[in-house]
Parts: sequence; structure tokens; C-alpha cells
Amino acid sequence: MDKQQIQCSICGKSWNKDEEGLQVEHIFPVSNSKGNLIPICAECHRDLDSRQFTEIEFNNYIASLMKESGNFSDVKLEERISGEKPFRADITATDKQGKKWLVECKRSSSFTPAGFHKAYHQIKKYKELSSFDQYVLAFPGLASDNQKYRLVSEDISVWDAGAIAEKFKQQISDSKHPIFSSLFLSQAEKDKQSPEMVLLEKLKKCEKGREAWSDYQKLIGQILEQLFCPLLEAPISESPDLNNVNRRDWIMPNYSDQGFWHFIREKYSADYVVVDAKNYKNPISKEQVLQIANYLKPHGAGMFAIITTRIGSNKSADLTIREQWMANGKMILVLNDEDIEAMLLAKSAGGKPEKVIGQLIERFRLSM
Repeated sequence: MDKQQIQCSICGKSWNKDEEGLQVEHIFPVSNSKGNLIPICAECHRDLDSRQFTEIEFNNYIASLMKESGNFSDVKLEERISGEKPFRADITATDKQGKKWLVECKRSSSFTPAGFHKAYHQIKKYKELSSFDQYVLAFPGLASDNQKYRLVSEDISVWDAGAIAEKFKQQISDSKHPIFSSLFLSQAEKDKQSPEMVLLEKLKKCEKGREAWSDYQKLIGQILEQLFCPLLEAPISESPDLNNVNRRDWIMPNYSDQGFWHFIREKYSADYVVVDAKNYKNPISKEQVLQIANYLKPHGAGMFAIITTRIGSNKSADLTIREQWMANGKMILVLNDEDIEAMLLAKSAGGKPEKVIGQLIERFRLSM
């Protein structure tokens, strides 16, 4: 190649040295040393910023870390496991003690309760169909304490972003992968008291019930701002309609011109994201759904709303949500403590917390 030309370190596209379009990216997030910077094109830079990668890429990377660690041999991808109901394992390997490992990989940086339930039962099914010595669930996000407990109670190891960063720190550093090195090493160096983890601890300590409604409402506003700003504008509190009849806890202006929130804005006329915080000891009911539905208007705040609640919703609320969508095109989501925890953990791991909301919408729409 001409000495005056530079290649993108990811896709290989070339530029003349003085030509526009070439950018630089950190291999490791905390250093500006010359050896820590790589040339990349604008398109690849956008992919890095959004941490876009396929599940196959994640599987390959985890397999490479296992090989390079020296603690595993016979590392295989997509091995077909024979039996009464054959299946393909993401990664299989043998450790130094001769024990057989099966690693199930998920590329998601976050799990909704339903998403985790699906992954949990998938790997439990693999345990029933095979006879490996050790089973692992690996993903590039952070597992909640409850998720870790459920997996460990079934003798399933958890390789989340923190565990991967600790277990394979040297191999991650040596690999200098333009996406995964930054993702995992930043997790290894992150303060345990990140803003997301501080807010999560406050949520866990917040008492359920009307006595603490003000504390919960304020906390939800702080969580929303940490999760979604500056993609959304800062939450506006206690916003009433013209007749001062319908008043909502939080309104988040949505001026996004790209990405997930732009889709929400276009699909659901959501120039504003309406949020109610319900600090109830029991699931919300039909009444709370109708309260927020009355605030949603196509020429007002829009047709998209979120109710945050500690427990979730009962059957009457679920039915009303479906009726509001089918009859009026109003999309109302209910987020419980587990959903909020999943979003905070996703943000803390460098992922996109809005994916949790996307998964909830997807599940709702496909259930119709």
C-alpha cells in the first residue's frame, strides 16, 4: 500500500493520509497514548459507538478468549450434540482437569424478565439433554443478583461482562479487539459505585406504598434522566393538560431524529414520552391504565406512555392496555422493578437501556 494511505482497522477501507473521512478510536477507553488509537472509517466508528455486533461475533470472541487463556482445550463452535433431541451448542471445551464445558452465548446487554426466563429455561433444557460437567450462560451485560441466584442454584455459571472482564483480563488486553476490548476492559475498570448502580441501590431500598410515593416519584425521574438523556430531553415533572384534570408525573420531550426514540416518535406520535410512577404494594389495575390513557392525545403529548410500578399489572390492567391499543392506537407499557433494574444494568455495562423497552413492545405486539 502507498505510504500516504491509511486503512480502516475494521473494514479495510483505504484513504489518502490527508483525505477526509478517517477517524480514530480508542482500543482501551482510558488512554490517549499513540498505541491505543486505531484508524477507522466513519461508518465503523458509528458501529463502535453503538456497540453493534452479531451473536456469531460474540461467540467467536468468547471462544478465542477461552483458547488463548490456556485453561481450555478442544474449544469448538456450534458442535452438534447427539441424543434423543439433538441440538447445537454455542461453545464446547475441555478444561485442564478434563471436565467438559458447554457455554451458551447471548449477545444482548440486557434481559427483560421474559428474556431471562427464556435463556434460563433454554440452558436448563440443554442440561436435561446432555451430560457436560459445567454449563455457562455468557452475555456482554450485567446479571442482577436475582438472575445470578437462579442460575447458580441450578449449577449454571454466569459469565456476564464483569465476570468475563475478570476471568480473561489478560487475553482481552492482548486481543485489542476494536469493540470487545473496549467493552470489557471499561467494565473491569468501572467504579462499583457507578451512577446506575447507585440508583439501583436506592430503588431497592425505596419502601413500597403510598407513604413513600414522593421518594419513588423523584427517584424514577432521576433514573429516567440517567438512562435516556441526552437522547431524550430532561424529564418535566407534574405536567397537567389544559383543563388541569389529567396530570402526569413525568414528561420527557422526544426530539430524536434517529435511532430507537425516533422510531417511537414516528410510530406512536410520541413527541413526548409520558411516564406515571406508581409506588404500589400490589399490581396496578384498570384504573391506573385509564388515568394515563386519558392524557394521551394525537395532537397533544402523543400516543406512547410508560407506567413504572413495583410489582407489575393485574389481568384487568393488561386487558385495558390491549383495548387501548386496538381501539385507540395508544401504546402503554408497564415497567416493574425488574425491568428498571435490567435497564440500569444495561446502561452500566455500556449497552442500550432502551432495548428493554423495545423487547417489551415486541413481546406485546407479537402477542396480539
